[in-house]
Amino acid sequence: MKKLLFFLTALVVSSPLSAQINQMEFIRHQYLKPGFHFKMWDFDDGAGLSKYIQLAAPVTYSMALGPRLGIDVITSPFLANIEQTNGDNTEFHHASDTFVRGSVVLGDNLALLTVGVGVPTGETELNGEDFAMAGLAANRPLANPVSSFGTGSSLTLGLAVAQELGDWVVGAGVGYARRNEYEATFQNTTLDIKPGDELNLTVGVEREFDFAGGNARFLADIVYSSYSEDELNGQPFYEAGGKVAARGQLRLPLGIFNPLVLSVTQRWRGDNASTNAALVENGSELDLRATFYLGSNSFKFKGLVQSQNFGDTVDDSGGANIFGVGGGFVLNLSRHFTFDPTFIYHQGTLNLGPDSEIDITGLEARGGFAFRF
Repeated sequence: MKKLLFFLTALVVSSPLSAQINQMEFIRHQYLKPGFHFKMWDFDDGAGLSKYIQLAAPVTYSMALGPRLGIDVITSPFLANIEQTNGDNTEFHHASDTFVRGSVVLGDNLALLTVGVGVPTGETELNGEDFAMAGLAANRPLANPVSSFGTGSSLTLGLAVAQELGDWVVGAGVGYARRNEYEATFQNTTLDIKPGDELNLTVGVEREFDFAGGNARFLADIVYSSYSEDELNGQPFYEAGGKVAARGQLRLPLGIFNPLVLSVTQRWRGDNASTNAALVENGSELDLRATFYLGSNSFKFKGLVQSQNFGDTVDDSGGANIFGVGGGFVLNLSRHFTFDPTFIYHQGTLNLGPDSEIDITGLEARGGFAFRF
């Protein structure tokens, strides 16, 4: 039944309820993880800026209320900084919104029900320089630690079910996010913003099998997401296109590498619609990753290689090709304490418009201390 719970976790993480938490941990244990996530991007001269930095300190607290019920809380203080080509610096620091979620295991680990609340602890009052930083934070290819400085409250619901069919586990999940209206102030002008709601549908499979004398696992899922219209001052003004994401992961005990994890994610995004502009055609996204672990249960070295391709929109902007290589380690001093830093070097190109491709390089450090009680 542990196998079923693992797969249910994967299905719920595919929904808008995702808070980057391993649900097996917070259902079974009390868990505190103060983390760190640093990312620095350097841009060439054509970008109009020299450097963008984010430093976040995500904090996760999870508590088990019996064998079936868990609650977790996630928030992240952060700092963002832009360095212009002329040497001027602009800094922004605040906390992100806070997310509180409860999860209940139903039946004999056959279903997982989640209910979450987003608390608007972030910042929605921005000047022109802050707004520019928020735009960079939300840039998908840059994948910054904090992608949104602040929005309104939200309510999320999710349900995932799974069933063993021979050697396979087959599951399905549904998630819904209701995002409430909030006020955003930009250069002394207050706007009433109602983000669109989100609906996710997930189907997936999992299978464990013997490989090279060890235990291997294959997981795959397909997620469809749809969005309702965003409203500005009570009037519809924007609607994100639907999205389909197909993901696969293979975990293999391969010689000294235990495990070797190979993963692929392909996303297709529909056209965005706006009341004051033409349809925006989104490009597809491809993410390839290989991660290997080497060592004992108490100490494992970790290496990784990743390649990301983001297709251009209809105006030849927004595309990117980014390659990353890095490593780190996982230190398990006991079943109560883990430390898992990872360091990555990124290099690639980013398209700002027709014939406006720029070179970018990035440095990333992330990880945290996990305390289990």
